[in-house]
Amino acid sequence: MGLSALIDVTPQELRFYLIKRETKGYSIVEERHIGIKDSYLDALKELEAMMDVERVYLSLPLDYFSIRILELPFTDKNRLKDVLPFELEGLLFKDVGEMAFDSIIIGEKDGKNTVLVTAAEKKSLKEMIEALKQKGLEPEIINSIDLRMMQMARGSNGQLELSELLLSPIYDDKDRMKTAIAELDTPSFNIRQGDIAYTTGREKMIKSLRWTMGIGIILLLLIGADLSLRYFHLRNEVSTMNREIRKVYLDAFPKDIKVRDELYQFKVHMKEAKDKENLFHGLSPLDVLLSIANKKTQGLVYNEISMDESKIGLKGEAPSFTDVNRLKSALSDLGDVIIADTKSALDGKINFTINIKVKR
Repeated sequence: MGLSALIDVTPQELRFYLIKRETKGYSIVEERHIGIKDSYLDALKELEAMMDVERVYLSLPLDYFSIRILELPFTDKNRLKDVLPFELEGLLFKDVGEMAFDSIIIGEKDGKNTVLVTAAEKKSLKEMIEALKQKGLEPEIINSIDLRMMQMARGSNGQLELSELLLSPIYDDKDRMKTAIAELDTPSFNIRQGDIAYTTGREKMIKSLRWTMGIGIILLLLIGADLSLRYFHLRNEVSTMNREIRKVYLDAFPKDIKVRDELYQFKVHMKEAKDKENLFHGLSPLDVLLSIANKKTQGLVYNEISMDESKIGLKGEAPSFTDVNRLKSALSDLGDVIIADTKSALDGKINFTINIKVKR
């Protein structure tokens, strides 16, 4: 846990405590006492500069504040802030605009709430704040331990009277330390209001958020740049791959002029080739050719033999129509044989076309 600074100013001396919060209580890391010579401000200026102090609490003597007790018919804090400037008009030794103030509800009387108002001159407070800020000890809370200790001493024995607030309380250091830590956690009041309100913590948070947002934007830009590079690289690879596919396709099918989808057209050609392959499933094309050759009679010539997935085509010359019919009968073991065409040639031979529907 981080370090906190407690600055307890009394009429006689300034007590400085640097404390470290722990799981159970706290421990004092550093302690200093500075005597009050001329003013509280001079004593504050004698403090040494500090680094890495997360929170600072400044307690001033009760007699530093102008104290007024008012009776008001409400307790809402925001409403009190709006009404108090008008209620305090003429009750303070300076104009209300030159004073910083805060309030505590200390009791109820005759159906009205008793409000204790503490006020201090802004100019004096600003000088103290600036002096501590230069030391790295800008106070987040400024009030008086004395007031809270008086309230604690009173307990449930009634509300504080104005006459009691004029007395200088006497308490041991241990009690004051406990009260100071309680004030740091839950201050009874905080005179840093309005234009002297503590904003450093908020500014640090805003700065931290801006820094975080800046880092986030940079990361997004880097991620975006990386994705863009990956996209362009992938696009180039795809383009190169498409060119290679087209080259392979054109090498395989040079007669295809219109090529729109190489992959699809390649699949079509593969299917056609597979369908043709099915024609000879379990049968060797060489065996078919040998069978046709062995069935040829004397004087018969084959001019053309074609094969596809369902039929075998034969074109040739025979000495006579009888020889053509004999060939048809001889080829019947291959499938259904049809004489598609016969014509007499000038030399007396017969030109024939025979189709065989292959058996499956």
